[in-house]
Amino acid sequence: MPDGSTRLEPILRDLTAKSESYTFFDSRGLLYATQFAQPAILLMEKAAFEDMKANGLIQEGAAFAGHSLGEYGVLASLVDFLPFEMMMSVVFYRGLVMQFTMERDSNGHTGFSMVAVSPKRVGKCKFCSSFDQLSQAHGETDFDEAMLRIVVDLIHRQSGKLLEIVNFNVEAEQYVCAGHLVASLRSASDPAITDVAKEIAVHLEKAPQLNNPTELKRGRATIPLQGIDVPFHSSHLRSGVSVYRRFLEERIQAENVQVDRLVGKFIPNVMGKPFAIDRSYLEEAAAVTGSSVLRELALAA
Repeated sequence: MPDGSTRLEPILRDLTAKSESYTFFDSRGLLYATQFAQPAILLMEKAAFEDMKANGLIQEGAAFAGHSLGEYGVLASLVDFLPFEMMMSVVFYRGLVMQFTMERDSNGHTGFSMVAVSPKRVGKCKFCSSFDQLSQAHGETDFDEAMLRIVVDLIHRQSGKLLEIVNFNVEAEQYVCAGHLVASLRSASDPAITDVAKEIAVHLEKAPQLNNPTELKRGRATIPLQGIDVPFHSSHLRSGVSVYRRFLEERIQAENVQVDRLVGKFIPNVMGKPFAIDRSYLEEAAAVTGSSVLRELALAA
């Protein structure tokens, strides 16, 4: 569970050995449910790739990468280590695991969302000069990634609610944050609190008064990801990793993976550099992810 505790439950909680059928439901439509959205997106990506390939637009031996679910799409298209039907079932299960980690209220709401943030659009920031001694003489400075990290951390610590930067898409221009929709204010007695923290505290104090669920609006530097109520890529979903790993291990056979089509060509999200299987690469990946599995592989390499 997100709090670190362990609980053994079926992925589909209402499905038993005696069930004759199971009906999926989402008041917004099933494509808003991530376990259905993910296979649909994968199918669209595969179809787009095959169309480009048929028109001679795919270069042999080119480097390739995908973002998040897009990694499954690019691997299904260029490496083909699983039958496509099985890949569809893999991402369906991936979505189920993500849904399983989320607690929902009687109306099906999770209280979470995601929002794209552009620090560049914030522009000059008067409060931010307190973070940068070099800019204090001028009274204001440009809001950048470092300041976004500070603000996100301040909101997280003062509210006690999840808020994390989960995607670093375009440096200084586009990031994605995942977190709780409405944060509750905790006592802030840190004597080092800056003007920014005080401003954040004012808004956090008002947050519980908002309607629940809160409908996020587009701002000058923020764009809510409509329809998303799962904090993808955040620490909140960490409890589902081991379950999903076991599922993958049962389906991906080592002998079916064409390593030569991956090495030097595939660029994983987690590393941002071409895939390799040497010890230094595995050690770096283990350090980045904190994965004990990768650490053991690095020692054995």
